[in-house]
Amino acid sequence: MRNKFVMKGGLMIYDNIVTIAAEKGISIKKLEAQAGIGNGTIGKWRNSDPQVETLMKVAKALSVSLEELVKGIKP
Repeated sequence: MRNKFVMKGGLMIYDNIVTIAAEKGISIKKLEAQAGIGNGTIGKWRNSDPQVETLMKVAKALSVSLEELVKGIKP
């Protein structure tokens, strides 16, 4: 069964991802490839809420916690 949970606050999450990726010197296109998600997926989060499963893939690719990705809080 597919995980249907979504995280609210897509724009904030998008901004956090862009900031963290830039700090690590990774382009969004490269990040999407490393996370195994479709090209353009992260950009869509400016106007929609991502699924938790997909966010977990992005967090893993960036080597950050889900909390840091979502809230911008470093552990």
